[in-house]
Amino acid sequence: MLLNIGFNLFRFGSPRNLNYLQSFRRTPGIGLKLELLVGEWTSPVAGFLWTWPIASGLIVVALGIGLVRLVRNPRSPMDWSPSLAASGVAVAFTANLATWVAVGCTEGLAGWFICDDNNSQS
Repeated sequence: MLLNIGFNLFRFGSPRNLNYLQSFRRTPGIGLKLELLVGEWTSPVAGFLWTWPIASGLIVVALGIGLVRLVRNPRSPMDWSPSLAASGVAVAFTANLATWVAVGCTEGLAGWFICDDNNSQS
């Protein structure tokens, strides 16, 4: 984390990547963000459920275990909070990905995006 912050300070003069924080790089509206979040998990070509089935299965199992433990013993957070936190982090990470859009980019080989900064709006 410190290495990333240091790199951002060197490159952008700020601890955060200012290029990604520009408003035109954000996905507009809640509906589109939810659509992208569901698509990140269920897309037939690159959805996490299909491309990472074991990791997706582990997240679903951890969520299930956490919910069952929460219902059975809600007064003992040490029983249910680790598994719910682990699945929550995975969902929060993909939800964060759904808020970002690659403007002026085209998809290259293996899902990598090739971006032309000259096409970006300021």
